[in-house]
Amino acid sequence: MSWTNSQPALDALEQALRLGDRQTERMRTRTRASCACWRVWTGGWDPSAAEEARRAIAEIRRTESRAVLGQHLADFGMIELASSRYRDAYQIACESRGMLVEQCSENPYMTLGYVTSGFIASWSLTLLGQFGEALREAHAAIGSMERNGVHFRLGDTMMRLFVAATHLYALDFAGVLAICESVR
Repeated sequence: MSWTNSQPALDALEQALRLGDRQTERMRTRTRASCACWRVWTGGWDPSAAEEARRAIAEIRRTESRAVLGQHLADFGMIELASSRYRDAYQIACESRGMLVEQCSENPYMTLGYVTSGFIASWSLTLLGQFGEALREAHAAIGSMERNGVHFRLGDTMMRLFVAATHLYALDFAGVLAICESVR
């Protein structure tokens, strides 16, 4: 998949939905939830996908474990973030992270849901103008990835660029420049 062309990712999501028809009803709901959230994140705002995600999350809340719900709430935070509901996105990210830490017997810090919830929390706080809290969230996420062996270049670079974006919103241009130069 590419950062510059979302169509391959959107095609893969559509294929996942088609394959989901073979799943049990509960798994199909989980597939619909994930695909709807990632469709909005990848392809831009889509009210029908957002509504599909909301319906699926409500069903997952009723029928699935807290560990499963925590993973899907991380994805759903993207819907709230994309719809400019930053406070709701932050609360969902915190709820998701709490569930993942509480419920995952393996290391929750290495799950996509945990990483996604950190991104959602940090970005939501930035857009709420709570720059200090946003930076604490971002630095905590970077520290968690480093402590838990999540050393993939893209994830590390992305989180550092989110820190730079927070500095940009706070009008700290020298900080932005220093961070961007360190990422090269």
